[in-house]
Amino acid sequence: MIVWIWRDCEPLPFDPNNPRLMRAGMLCATLAARGHTVRWFCSSFDHYRKRIRTQAAGRYTLESGVIIELVEGLGYATNGAPRRLLHNALVARRFTARAEEIATYLEEKPDLILADLPISDSAYAAVRLARQWNVPSVVSIRDLWPDFFVTFLPPLVGLLAKPLIWNLDRIAKVACAGADHLVGISGEYLAWGLKKAGRDRREGDAIIPLGYDPPSGKARANALERLYAKGIDPKKDSAIFIGSWGKTYDLDMLADAASLLQKDENLQFVIAGDGEQGGLFRSRVKGIANIVLPGWLDRDEIAALLENGAVALSPYSASAPQGLPNKLFEYMASGLYQISTLGGEAGRVVGGSGSGAVVSAGDARGFADAISVARSSGIGADRREGIKAYFREHFDAEKVYGKYAALLENYAENFVPTNVADKAKTKQQP
Repeated sequence: MIVWIWRDCEPLPFDPNNPRLMRAGMLCATLAARGHTVRWFCSSFDHYRKRIRTQAAGRYTLESGVIIELVEGLGYATNGAPRRLLHNALVARRFTARAEEIATYLEEKPDLILADLPISDSAYAAVRLARQWNVPSVVSIRDLWPDFFVTFLPPLVGLLAKPLIWNLDRIAKVACAGADHLVGISGEYLAWGLKKAGRDRREGDAIIPLGYDPPSGKARANALERLYAKGIDPKKDSAIFIGSWGKTYDLDMLADAASLLQKDENLQFVIAGDGEQGGLFRSRVKGIANIVLPGWLDRDEIAALLENGAVALSPYSASAPQGLPNKLFEYMASGLYQISTLGGEAGRVVGGSGSGAVVSAGDARGFADAISVARSSGIGADRREGIKAYFREHFDAEKVYGKYAALLENYAENFVPTNVADKAKTKQQP
């Protein structure tokens, strides 16, 4: 079948440093491996590095067979910037224009279109186009956009942004209501989408969790020397944070926790990545001797760092919108015990799997104490293997995206076009 996936704001395989693929990237690769034609629509803006990609807008075919349909993006400096809303609206229009060009000049139309929320503009455009072409549409619920804006934005900004939030909410509702199927990354996410759609769950609506695909052991081994060259001491236990340094992370709390543990000569805090808090954070941690800032790491370096680390860190701020972040599953795949400030579903996954501990957001002393307790209670092979086993059973990419691909195949195979359904209803009328 021909599958079109509309998903911006994810790393692409040709981005710098061989980035780890996320949900859309792994799903596209899985579908292509099953013999399907896959077009992934995304923009030229790198959401994580906050810069325009070197590749111009156009069509690119990956070794996997996945076709990247890259449209020009506007870009934005921070995740909460108003310019991001303009970027999303512009990209949605360009996705639609590119799709119509393919249909006209390549004479190709999809057998199914899948689009993700939180990009509500693109989800709405995809659903509308699918309805126009009489093909099934799927909206995947990845983030609860724009509900979290109210708590994440400062009070005055939130008040001024109410009309924008109302409009984004309206678009999300129309997209969910118009989709033939809704897929959530958890039960709560699916319930949220159904509430937006204004309907009960029906056959075909599904829960497909996030999955992760760890790199090979050989790749990890080759990356260790590069990590040592970036200042990481292999003789010390590493407490690791990896991510883009956006405002959803409480990096000040992380710095305070590291400062509280400076007397522990066998512990180092490896804080990898960069982002909008970069300049302030680097100034903030000057003089804290147990902090190492290696910058951006490639996927092999990340895997090697986690595989040889002691504790993983998820220092989210109290207003962070993340419900089930990719980081949770990446840490779990390595078998690394994690200290998190996320409650809710993320906290239940961490607690239920025995893969970590949850402390209150903003509590540097509690965060530092949890790190010490995790190390003193044992971070050996048995614990790590138990965490890995739980990950393999529930979140291994091959299982998760194989199931997701089969679900999409079933959607396309059993779809009844609107005109056919209408004719059947007419025949049944007395």
